[in-house]
Amino acid sequence: MRLKTVQWPFLLSGFILLACNSSKQEATVDPLSYEIEEFEKSICLDGEASCAEVKMNYPIFSGGEDTLRVLLNIHVLEQLKMYLDWGEKDSDLPSLDDMANDILEEYNSFKKDFPESSQSWFTETEAMVELMGSDLVSIKFFNSSYTGGAHPNYVSQYMNFDVEALSLLKNEDIVLDEEKLMELAEQAFRKYHEVKEGISLEEDGRFFLEKGAFFLPAAMGYEGEEFVLLYNTYEIAPYSMGQTELRLPLANLNGVVKQ
Repeated sequence: MRLKTVQWPFLLSGFILLACNSSKQEATVDPLSYEIEEFEKSICLDGEASCAEVKMNYPIFSGGEDTLRVLLNIHVLEQLKMYLDWGEKDSDLPSLDDMANDILEEYNSFKKDFPESSQSWFTETEAMVELMGSDLVSIKFFNSSYTGGAHPNYVSQYMNFDVEALSLLKNEDIVLDEEKLMELAEQAFRKYHEVKEGISLEEDGRFFLEKGAFFLPAAMGYEGEEFVLLYNTYEIAPYSMGQTELRLPLANLNGVVKQ
C-alpha cells in the first residue's frame, strides 16, 4: 500500500510529461516551402536548323499540412498539363513527359509533311509563387508558345488558394465589392493606356469592350503587397498592345478583395 502511495505521483508526472512531449511532436510541422523544378525536352532535325522544344519551370511544395501541400502540387501539375494538351492522348492520366513526347512526335510528323520548312516550335511555361502567406497562396503562370503563324502566343493566369479552407479560389470568391474594384480598375486602365480625359474607352477606339462597357480580366491574383489585374492579349486590346497589367495596393482594397 505504501508503495502505491509513494510511486503514483511519479507515475502520473511521467505520463503527463510523455503526453506533453508527444503533443509537441505532433504539433510540430515544417513550414510550407517549395523548390523550383526544371523540365525540358527537345528534338532537332536537319542538323540544328529545325527544333521543337518544351520547357517548364514550376514549384514543388513540401512541408506544411499534408492536405494543403498535396492540393497545391496537384493543381500546379494539372495546369502545366493544360499547356501541353494539344490533342488526343493515349493515356487517361498522361505524365508531363508523355505529353511533351506527343508534341515532339507531332513536330516530327509536321516536318515529314513539310520537309522544306525551317520553322521551329516551342512551348515554355514558368510558374512563380507570388504570395505564400498564412491565409493565401497565389501562383502566377506564364506560357509562351509558337507552332507557326505570324507571331508567338503568350498568356498569363493566376491560381489563388485559401489556406484555411484548403480550396482553389474563383474570381467571385476573391472580389468582395465588384463595383468598387471596377471603378478603381478603370481609373488605372485609363492611366496605363494614357486615355485622354473626357474621352470614353469606347470613343478611344483601341479597345475590345463588352457592349461598349469596361470589364474585369480573367487573370487576377496577389503579388506581395499588390493585387494584380492582368488582361491578356486579345482580351481587351489587340496583340500589338501586349498585355495590360494593373497593380493596385492591397492596403487600398480593404473590403474590396479578399485580404
